[in-house]
Amino acid sequence: MPKSDMDKEFLLETEDLVKTFGSLRAVDGLNLQVRPGEMVGLVGPDGAGKTTAMRLLCGALNPTSGRIRVAGYELPRQVERAREHIGYLAQAFSLYGDL
Repeated sequence: MPKSDMDKEFLLETEDLVKTFGSLRAVDGLNLQVRPGEMVGLVGPDGAGKTTAMRLLCGALNPTSGRIRVAGYELPRQVERAREHIGYLAQAFSLYGDL
């Protein structure tokens, strides 16, 4: 599938991204555009939706509504292709004790 000029401009793009859990709106209308080479930080208090947003952006959660593109690939529809361009290490990293 050919990528449009917009896809090439942004490595990561979200549009009106929403994630709800029952009546809780964990992510509410996130709009984000990240170009290749840019560095971005998600900052906020506990419960602000940072972890949920990261899980959405790496394809671990499906959005309730909105759009996510990673390297021009739509999530969740093209998540396997998008994951070729994603590296994610959560703050609480752990391995099995016997490794």
